[in-house]
Amino acid sequence: MVKLSKKKVMELIIIIFTIIICLSSYIYISLKEMIPGYELLGLLPLMYMLSVAIVLIPSIFNDFKVFNLVLTVLSFLRYVILPFLIVYADYYGGRSPVPPTANHYDLALKLMLYELLALTLTILCLDTLRKHRKKKRIQATNEVKRSHSIFFYIVFVIVASIGVLVVPGALSSVSFLIPSERVVDVLKTSALSSILSLYLFMIAKQIVALILTWFFYKKYQATKNKVFVFLAVLVMMLNIGVFAGTNRSDLVICMISSLYILHKLFPKHFKKIAFFIVLSVGFIVLLIATVRQIASVSGDVSKLIDFTDTMQVYLGGPYNVAMALEMKDMFPEARHWSVLLYDIFRPMIGINVFIKDLPIDYSVLYYNRRYFFSDKVTQILPMIGQGTLYFGYIGAPIIMVGFISIAYYFQKIMEQSRNLELVYFLTLATARMGFLLGQNTMNMVNDMSYNLLLFLFIYLLNKKIIYKKRMLNYD
Repeated sequence: MVKLSKKKVMELIIIIFTIIICLSSYIYISLKEMIPGYELLGLLPLMYMLSVAIVLIPSIFNDFKVFNLVLTVLSFLRYVILPFLIVYADYYGGRSPVPPTANHYDLALKLMLYELLALTLTILCLDTLRKHRKKKRIQATNEVKRSHSIFFYIVFVIVASIGVLVVPGALSSVSFLIPSERVVDVLKTSALSSILSLYLFMIAKQIVALILTWFFYKKYQATKNKVFVFLAVLVMMLNIGVFAGTNRSDLVICMISSLYILHKLFPKHFKKIAFFIVLSVGFIVLLIATVRQIASVSGDVSKLIDFTDTMQVYLGGPYNVAMALEMKDMFPEARHWSVLLYDIFRPMIGINVFIKDLPIDYSVLYYNRRYFFSDKVTQILPMIGQGTLYFGYIGAPIIMVGFISIAYYFQKIMEQSRNLELVYFLTLATARMGFLLGQNTMNMVNDMSYNLLLFLFIYLLNKKIIYKKRMLNYD
C-alpha cells in the first residue's frame, strides 16, 4: 500500500471538495430553465471541474506559484460561483440600457469555454517545460536574501518622501487604513507630476517595509525572540494599510505579496500570521467598499443581485463578454492595428506622455460606448473580448496566453535571483496577472509599468551605486 504524503493528501482533499462544488453548481443550473442564449451556462462549471482537477490544482501543489493560486481562485469564482449566482439570483442582465442579443450570449459562453481550454493547455505545457528544465539543473535554494547594499534605496526613499510632500495633490491621494472619501476625485484631477510622485512614494514605502522586515528577520534568527516576528508582521501590515485610491484589488495584491515574503522568512509562524493579516485586510476592504458607494443595480433591493453584478464586471462574466462581441460588430474601426498598439502603449509610463493626445480611442472607450451609449467609462473590457476584437474567434486567447507566459517568465527570474526585493515586486506583478480573465492589456500594462518597471529601474541603480564604506549595510 502506497503511503501518501500530507501534501498529496491535502491536494486530493481540495480536488474532491472542488469537484463536489462544481458538480453541485452544474446540477443546480441544469435543473433550471435558462433564458435564450444562456443554454450552455451549465457547461462552465462542468469544464472547469476537469481543468482544476487535472491541471490547475496539481500545478499549485507540484510547484507553487502565486500566479497559479490567484488565477485558480478567480477562475473558480468566474466559472463555478458566478454561473450559480446568475441562476440563483435570476439575474441574467447588467447595467446597459440595451442588453446583448441571445446569439451573443451563446457566443460569449462558447468563447469562455474556449478560453478555459486554452488556459488549461497553456499551463499544462508551461508546467511540463518547467519540470523538464528542473531535471536538468540543480534544485535552486528556496531562501531569499536582501540586496547587499541599500545605499541608493535610502536615497530614493528620502527623495520620494520629499516629493510626495512637496508636489501638490500627491499626499492627498494617500490613505492609511481608513480610505478618504475625496481620494477618488483627487486621483482623477491630479496632474501627471502628482501621480508620478504618488507612485514613487508607494514604491518607497514598500522598499522601507522590506528593509525593516529583513532587519527583524535577522534579529529573530539571532535571538529566536518572537517579538521580532510580531514586529515584522506589524511592518507588513503598515505596508498594506498605506494605499492610494480605492481599488480593492490593489490592497489584496499587496497583501498576497506581503504574505508570500513572510512565509519565506517565518514559515513556522505563517498560519497565525496569515490569519491575522487576512482578517485585518478583510476589514479594510469593507471600509473601502463603503467609501466607493457604487450605485446599486437593484436600487438597494437585493444585495445578492448587486453582488452578482459586481462579479460580472470584475470577473468578465457572460454578460460583459457578450457586450464585447457586440462592440466588435458595432464599431468596426476598433479592430484597427493602431487601436491595439494604443491599448498597449497608452497606459505605459513614460511613453504615455508622448502619445496621450493622439487622435485614437482605445478599445475600452468603444466598449463603454456600446455599454452605455455615452462617454461614461466604468466597465472593464474582458481580455477574451479584447482578443476577439483584434485576432478573431480562433485567435481570441492569444493575449491571455501571452500574459500567462510572462507570468511564468517572471517566476523563473524569481527562482534564479532569490533577491528579497525582486521577489516581492515580481510577486506583485504575477498576482496582478492572476486577475487576467476579467482584465485587459490596459490594466496589466498600466500596473506593470507604474509598479514593476519603476522598481526595476531603482533596483538596478541600487546594484550599481554602492556606498563604498557600506556604513548603511546590514546583512
